[in-house]
Amino acid sequence: MGKGRTGFFHYVCDEFTSPYRFIYGIGIRILENGKEEVFTIDGNTPEWKIIEKFRKFLKDNEIKNLIGWNVQRDIYGMPHIKSRSCNENFPKIKEIDLDNEIKFEESKILTFLGITKIKQLMILNNIDFHGDLYLSELLYAIRKGDISKIRVYISKRLRTLEKLHALLINNQLKTDKTPKFYLKGIWYYIPKLIFLIFHKFYNIVLYLLSKLISGKKL
Repeated sequence: MGKGRTGFFHYVCDEFTSPYRFIYGIGIRILENGKEEVFTIDGNTPEWKIIEKFRKFLKDNEIKNLIGWNVQRDIYGMPHIKSRSCNENFPKIKEIDLDNEIKFEESKILTFLGITKIKQLMILNNIDFHGDLYLSELLYAIRKGDISKIRVYISKRLRTLEKLHALLINNQLKTDKTPKFYLKGIWYYIPKLIFLIFHKFYNIVLYLLSKLISGKKL
C-alpha cells in the first residue's frame, strides 16, 4: 500500500438493476486509529451532501488507500461514488479489493441459499453476524427508509472488513470448508428464511387489505 493512512469503506445504494443507483449511506473506518464515520441521508441531508462529507473526510484525514469488498469494477466503488458527486476534486486514492486478496472458493450450496462469500468467511472465522444484513433485508430497509438499520449495517461491515484484513495479513484467516462450516451456514440461513416468509405474507396481507378498502373484487 502507498504512503498515508488506510481506510476501510463500505456504502449502500440501490440495486444494480437501477439506472441511477442512488447512494443512501457511506462509511469509513481508519486502520491506524480506529476513527469511524458513517454518513447517511435523512430529511436534511441529501445524497450529494453525504458524498461531500465523505470526500472531505478522505482529504482531512489524508487517506491514500481504501480497502473495500468487490470494488474494482466501474459500476461499484469510488468510480460510482464520484459519478454521483457534484465535486470532482477527490483526493488521489488507491482502491484495494479485499475480495480479490482473499483466495477462497465459495460453497455453491451456501451461495445458492444466499450466503455470500464474505458471510461464508465470517462463518469460518467466527465473526459475529449481529448487525449484518442479507441483501433482501437490506433492500427492505432501504424501501422502508430505515436509516438507523442501514447505519448499523455499514458500521458492522466496516468492522468485518477490518477483522478479515487483520486475519489475512497475520496468516490466521481460515478458508478450509469443514462439515461444521456447512452446518453453521444452514443454521444462519434459518433467520433469512423466516424473514422471507414473513415478508411475503406481509405483502399478501397488504394487497388483500388494499383491495378490500378500495371495494374491488379480489
